[in-house]
Amino acid sequence: IGFYNILRHSSSTYALIEGLSYLGKSLQPVEKAIDYVISNQLLEVGDKAYIFDDTYFSFFIIHVKGEIL
Repeated sequence: IGFYNILRHSSSTYALIEGLSYLGKSLQPVEKAIDYVISNQLLEVGDKAYIFDDTYFSFFIIHVKGEIL
């Protein structure tokens, strides 16, 4: 899906975690989604962390301006 990016994935995963926690259910079903974000999209710089959105527009901003926004 062209409009479903990592930011939507992350927020959907967060909502699922909140719902499962509220219901007292295991978080095991969302561990794979969390592991994916941490392994592939997380950038830590000092004491800050960023999620890299790899859609075309974000890629363009990072590479043209040479900075992470």
